[in-house]
Amino acid sequence: MNSQLSFGSLDSKKHLMVAYDDVSMGRKIEFEFITEGLEKNELAIYLTRDDVKQVEKEMLSFGIDLSHYKKKGLLKILNIGNPAEDTLDFLDSIQTTFQKMLPNLEMPFRIVGRAIPDVGIEIAMAIQTKWEKILHNSVFDKLNGSILCTYDLSQIKANNGWMKWLKELQENHHAYLICKNGKSNLTVNTC
Repeated sequence: MNSQLSFGSLDSKKHLMVAYDDVSMGRKIEFEFITEGLEKNELAIYLTRDDVKQVEKEMLSFGIDLSHYKKKGLLKILNIGNPAEDTLDFLDSIQTTFQKMLPNLEMPFRIVGRAIPDVGIEIAMAIQTKWEKILHNSVFDKLNGSILCTYDLSQIKANNGWMKWLKELQENHHAYLICKNGKSNLTVNTC
């Protein structure tokens, strides 16, 4: 199932990022990442703010056998809120979310999504970038899986100094895939 847009060639347990200008291409990459994990019997968690039924429909049309993987307890599609709006401290909110998603920290996993829903707002982008840095530098090594953070380039570009934001995001991931104008480029960081 791997395409040239896949992270499949990388070792597991990576903090990854994809930024795209075509939502359908972004979904393809997300679903390939999820499928690669499911085929390895890893818990796959897809975070969304959209309707879960719509995501399930998209996954089915992509060829993911939802009933098989749900029956095995390997696939979760979760509609999550915005941790920045939670009554808990932001980091406590993220930690609580992780504990709910990953009750068994020993089990290998893959997560697709990100914490802040709309990074087209400057303060939201600042919070998301800070969270990526914290996750990458102090939390990630304690986890037993891979996380694919997803970004729509149009949201990033809505910010002043968007190139600075994109660079910070790239620096705080083990590898990143930038997909724009129908072309993609995978970069692996030496961090």
